[in-house]
Amino acid sequence: MNFFTLEFLIQILASLVGAVTFAILFKTSARHLPYVAIAGLVTYAIYYTVLFFVDSAFLAAFLSTLFTALFSEFCARFRRAPAAVFLFPGIIPTVPGGSLYNAMRQLLEGDLEGALSYLATALAVGLGIAGSIMLVSIVVGQITDYKRKRRLHEPPKN
Repeated sequence: MNFFTLEFLIQILASLVGAVTFAILFKTSARHLPYVAIAGLVTYAIYYTVLFFVDSAFLAAFLSTLFTALFSEFCARFRRAPAAVFLFPGIIPTVPGGSLYNAMRQLLEGDLEGALSYLATALAVGLGIAGSIMLVSIVVGQITDYKRKRRLHEPPKN
């Protein structure tokens, strides 16, 4: 099985369009859209790559969202905007909507085992997304608090 295929290219472009569309839907300023596009594209590229080589939905979601959360924090400072402006559209390509849809479809068809399998995948992806967002948020918050406290205790410069 090849890693780089036409299907991969189409999925990458769709993730870019999906992230930008989500940002436009929530009235994100046009000056932030190129960064949202980068976040969506790279997030899905990381997700796809990890899933291809490791086959772990949790790890793929965790690592791809870890990038997005770090990139969002960087963009928040660089672009002087809230990190959520870049984070939420950026993680759209990894949100487990397809797994949830398939779980409901399997459940309605009476295949409980198939439904539970899709639900487990959706839960793993959701936990990976939430875990990496929380990790980055806590680390960045601690660094920010440390810098703020250090600045308050510095002697004034002449």
